[in-house]
Amino acid sequence: MKHEFQPYILGKGRAGQALQNAFSILANLEPELGIKPAEFLARGGALPTDPNALLCLTNPSALHAPQILEANKKGIQKIITEKPLCADLKEAKNLSEVKSQIAVLHVYRQLWGPQTIRKLITNGEVGDLITIEGRYWHSSAAEAAIKGKAAHTSGWKNDPTLCGPYDLLLDVGTHWLDMMCFLMGVFPLKNNVWLSYKNSEKPHRDTHLHLNSEFATGQHTLGSISKTTHGMSDHFEFQVVGTKKMLSWNFLNPDEIEVGEGRKKTTMVRLDTEFGSKMPAFRSLGWLEGYIEIARQFIYEAQEKKFNPYPNLASTLPMMESLLQSSISSDKK
Repeated sequence: MKHEFQPYILGKGRAGQALQNAFSILANLEPELGIKPAEFLARGGALPTDPNALLCLTNPSALHAPQILEANKKGIQKIITEKPLCADLKEAKNLSEVKSQIAVLHVYRQLWGPQTIRKLITNGEVGDLITIEGRYWHSSAAEAAIKGKAAHTSGWKNDPTLCGPYDLLLDVGTHWLDMMCFLMGVFPLKNNVWLSYKNSEKPHRDTHLHLNSEFATGQHTLGSISKTTHGMSDHFEFQVVGTKKMLSWNFLNPDEIEVGEGRKKTTMVRLDTEFGSKMPAFRSLGWLEGYIEIARQFIYEAQEKKFNPYPNLASTLPMMESLLQSSISSDKK
C-alpha cells in the first residue's frame, strides 16, 4: 500500500502559505508521492496524532525548537521547520538528541545557482578558493522607520519571547551562514558579528550586520546583511573568488551565474528543468522553488527513494551552534 503524507502546518503567515503551495504543486507534479492537501493547525491547539502526519512549523522563530522537542516526545517522526532551527544554545543542545527526520527551510541553497556553484567549487573550476563575499539587503526596517511607530508595533517580532534575542541575525543571518557552509562544505571555526540597531522598532531588533566567518580550511567569508537598506527587495547576492575564476549569483536573477576570468565576463544560463517546479529557466517561482525542492527530497528520503541532500537537522544544527557562539559587538549604547 502506498504510503501517504498528511501535511499539518502550524503558522498561517507567508511561509505557511508558501509551504502549502509547495505541497500542492508537488502533489500535482508527482501524484505517486501520496501528498494529501495540507491542513492548517489552530494556534495553541494539540499537535496531530495522525500516524501519517508531516508536521510543518512556520510559526514565530523562538517557538520552533520547543515544538520540535514536544513533537518528538509525542512520537511525530517527520517535521519540516522554518528557520531559524533554534534561538539559543540550550535549545541547540536539546535538539542534538532528537531522532526525528527534520528538514529546515533554508530554501536559497536548493536553487539552481547555488547548487551549480557548489559543484563548480568542488570540481576545482574556480581554482583555490580565496573568499566568498556578498550581501543580503532589504528595506523592511527602513520602511517602518519612515512610516513611524504605528507601522508594525503589534507584530510578533517585537516580542522577544516569540522572536528570540535578535531579529536580523536569526532571521536573515541564518540564511547567509547556511549558504556559506553549503558552498564551503564545512562549518565555521568562529564568527565575528557587528550589529547595528539604527531604525530598530524594539531594543532586541538588530537591523544591519556584518558577519565575518573563519573556516578550518583557512578561508574567510564576509556578509553584509540588512533590513534597513533603502530601496532593496530581497537583494541576496554573493561572489565566489578563486585563483582561476570568480562566480557571481543574484537571487533576483536566479537562473544566471556570472563567470569572471581575468578581465573577461561571461554568463552561464540554466538549461535543465531539474529543480523545484521543473519549469524552464526564467519561468520559475522564485523562493517557492526552494520550498518545493526541500519537500520533494524530504519525502523521497522518507519513502526510501534516492534523494539529494537538503538542509536537515545534521547540516543545520552545527551552523546554528556556531552562529549562537559568535563574538558580537554593536552600535547599541
